[in-house]
Amino acid sequence: MTYEPDLDDPADRRKLMLATADHAAASSAHHLRDLSATKAPTDRLPVSEYMGEMLRAVKNHAEGYLKHLYRAPVYVSTDRQPWLDDEPAWVINLQDGWQNLLAGFEHAAVSYTLITLRRPFISAVAPVFSERRYMAAAGLGAWQQGEREEPRKVHPSSADALGSSALSFGLPADDLSAAAFRPAARMRPKAGALLLSGCSSLDLVDVARGATQGHFEASVNPADVAAALLILNEAGGIITDWKGVDIHPRNAGTVNLAASNGWVHGEMIQTLSKLKAGAASVTV
Repeated sequence: MTYEPDLDDPADRRKLMLATADHAAASSAHHLRDLSATKAPTDRLPVSEYMGEMLRAVKNHAEGYLKHLYRAPVYVSTDRQPWLDDEPAWVINLQDGWQNLLAGFEHAAVSYTLITLRRPFISAVAPVFSERRYMAAAGLGAWQQGEREEPRKVHPSSADALGSSALSFGLPADDLSAAAFRPAARMRPKAGALLLSGCSSLDLVDVARGATQGHFEASVNPADVAAALLILNEAGGIITDWKGVDIHPRNAGTVNLAASNGWVHGEMIQTLSKLKAGAASVTV
């Protein structure tokens, strides 16, 4: 794409969505996979420096192409620098599932979001160890595409009872205490099944495509899952905090996230709303 796309034009939005998924997210996912296969932490290269090197390499790999697709600054989702509400920006998450990568578990993703007009407009999530990618554009729905496949729309499941639903959950990266499991412990008797994968973006995509019925997680940085939020919204799902308040990727700080197919959201919130922020204790 060699011209500045018109985001008001549905055809241009679709082209930008496909280009973001095909050339940015998928290419960077492959790059991260190749790097992780050839380099590992050592005594001389501790985990923090190892991850820093990986992220810099992949960001440099993607930044120029993203700006070529649509001229806007590129931020890593963990950047603490302020975003200007009225200016477009690319937001990229290159480390969703990094603990899985370090452990040799092939379940991680990179994601890209173009935020403009104060909301996500284009997004793509690409699993690091799969040729499949997921994408969305405002007003055009959510899509998945495999290698040599045409894109096809995805939708959440129609399951309407929490007791027969599969829910995924996430754990705060900075909370290694047993208390971090309390939300899952409270939800376990009410849900049909609970799953823990360690990759929030792919968990939310699973809700969008109907593989699971919901996801909940404490202390999430909304920018980290901005791409998946748009995909789930466009698919027809619901994302709020544990009190039922909408979440925006530019929300300051962290939020306690609840996502669902819509049908079981009320039941999820009824349980999660009894948990205090940070999930350290439960109200009765």
